[in-house]
Amino acid sequence: MPVHPVLLKAAAVGLWAAAMGMSFTAADWRLWACLVAGAAVASLAALQQILVTKSTRIYEAQTRAVLTRPFHRGDTGPLPAIIPQQPAPGSEPHARLSVLGRSHGQHASR
Repeated sequence: MPVHPVLLKAAAVGLWAAAMGMSFTAADWRLWACLVAGAAVASLAALQQILVTKSTRIYEAQTRAVLTRPFHRGDTGPLPAIIPQQPAPGSEPHARLSVLGRSHGQHASR
């Protein structure tokens, strides 16, 4: 049975506050140690619940995206929905010509 997140966080905050309050009084150290241990357990449980909730949201969104993704079929089978455009050869703005008229990337054997 999952604990409501607000109650778990409130328990962690309350136990930490009680432990800090007892550290300023002349209370028994055994009671203080139990409060600190309980606060640590409640804090870890709240953190785990937060992480599980976030990962559940991520996985649900990822599943929804995969199931609702557009699916295109070409002559040879499935194609990706978006095909990235490739730059035309030689259209790089930084291509400079050397003294012989060739760009620096070309070799003499070409």
